[in-house]
Amino acid sequence: NPKPIRDFSLVLMKAVAESAGKKRFTLVLGGDCSILIGIMPALKLKGRYGLIFLDAHADFYDPANSISGEVADMDLAIVTGQGPEILTNIHNLKPYVKEADVIHAGQRDQEETKKYGARDIRDTAIKCFSLADIQKKGVSKVATEVLKHINTLQTEGFWIHFDTDVLADDINPAVDYRLAGGLQFKETEELIRGLLLTGKIAGMSITIYNPKLDADGGIARNIVSSMGRAFP
Repeated sequence: NPKPIRDFSLVLMKAVAESAGKKRFTLVLGGDCSILIGIMPALKLKGRYGLIFLDAHADFYDPANSISGEVADMDLAIVTGQGPEILTNIHNLKPYVKEADVIHAGQRDQEETKKYGARDIRDTAIKCFSLADIQKKGVSKVATEVLKHINTLQTEGFWIHFDTDVLADDINPAVDYRLAGGLQFKETEELIRGLLLTGKIAGMSITIYNPKLDADGGIARNIVSSMGRAFP
C-alpha cells in the first residue's frame, strides 16, 4: 500500500515542516516507524539533518526480503534512499538523510536479519551501537561516543527516533514485534538526555507502543515518566 503511505507522509511532512520552520522542538507520536517517511523529507527541505535511530531492529529490509511486508521494518532503508521510488523520492528529495549522518543504537535483531537476507547496516556508512555494544561498554561510554561522533558531522541538526521496542521486553512488552532483552529506562534516559543537552535536536518521534497490549495503562505511564526524566 505505498500510495496511502505516501499520501499520509505528505500530510505529516507539511506539519513537521511548519513546526520546524518556526524553530520549535517537534514531538511526533506515531503508530509505527513509517512516520519517518513524513518527517525526514520535511527536515531535508531545511537542509542537511542527521538521524539518531533508537530501535531494537535495523529496519533495513527491502520489499523482497521483508518478513512482514510492512514499511515499519524497512523505514531506515527508505529514508536513506533504498526502496520503492514512490516512497524514497518524495518531491525529488532522495535521500532524505545520508547514511553517514545516521546513528543506530540498540539493535538486537542481527541474527534474524542475517537469516532473512537483509542488508547488514554495519556494511553501510551508518554508525552502529548494538545492544551488545552498549552492554559491553556501558551506556555512559556509548553516550560519550555518540556525542563525539555527532560533533564530527556537518549537519544543521538531528532528529531522534525512539522506537519503544528498544526497551527491554520485560518492561515494555506492549510492542508489535517482541525480542528478548533490551535497554533499561535509565539507559535510554541517559542517551536521550545527553543528546537533548547538545541543543542540536530538532525534534523526536516515539513509535510502536501498542495500547491494546497494555490493559491497565501501566506501561504507558512508565514510558511517559521515563521521557519526562530524559528531558532536561
